[in-house]
Amino acid sequence: MNLRSVRIVTTDVPTSAGVFARLLGREASGYPEYMEVPTDGAVLAFCTPAGLAAATTALAGSAPGTQILEFEVGDLDEVRKELDDSVQMIQAPTVQPWGNRSMILRTADGTLVNFYTPVPDADRAWPSQN
Repeated sequence: MNLRSVRIVTTDVPTSAGVFARLLGREASGYPEYMEVPTDGAVLAFCTPAGLAAATTALAGSAPGTQILEFEVGDLDEVRKELDDSVQMIQAPTVQPWGNRSMILRTADGTLVNFYTPVPDADRAWPSQN
């Protein structure tokens, strides 16, 4: 299991990503609803509340400042077997349009966690803008 990114909900993705890109001396990539800034350890990802809701309808209404820890795992089903009633399932394992099979949980203290496994041979293109 590897921490791959921290996703931050913001109303102004380009500005938020731009601040971190400048501070880290990196380039932000993506589009106005979703951008990423690479770091040496993980990715800082930024999305709008609407973009988050479109990807995970159960997270509609998430406020700016909401953060999601995102872990890549080898076997999503094994992680799911380890869950107990101390976490709330927000999204059962689902294949996302960008090629990851993803499961989102909320811990007892409200932390959002996305566990995902890349789907072999899936298209890894950015989701299209509407």
